[in-house]
Amino acid sequence: MRAVILLACCLTALSLAPSRSEAQQAFSCPWGTDGACLDFGDKVCDRTAKCVDEDAVCFSSNTCNFSGFVCKSDLDEAVRKHDDLVDEYNDLLNNYREMSRRADTLREDLIEVGDCLATAQTLDDFRECHVP
Repeated sequence: MRAVILLACCLTALSLAPSRSEAQQAFSCPWGTDGACLDFGDKVCDRTAKCVDEDAVCFSSNTCNFSGFVCKSDLDEAVRKHDDLVDEYNDLLNNYREMSRRADTLREDLIEVGDCLATAQTLDDFRECHVP
């Protein structure tokens, strides 16, 4: 008889205890906040903060994209492309300057030869005009 009473008490206690789904449904948050279910390894961040991965790298604000962060690998790639473009620009600029100097020299030579030919009176004067 004692066993029956004890069994009845245990069954009554178990029936009064909330089930797992009832316990989850009773979860409440303070006013103005939302609840969240976290998985293993999830982190909780303040709503005014920006949560980033633990191996994220911070940069100055001028390197951020519209969402505020940029991946380091993307930044490294952009820096490499920028450096390549700067090198290409400098090569083109040096080539332009060299060709511009050469064009100036050729222009001066052409003017000099033209003046010489324009003032030549004889065949000997003409031969003295040095054509480069």
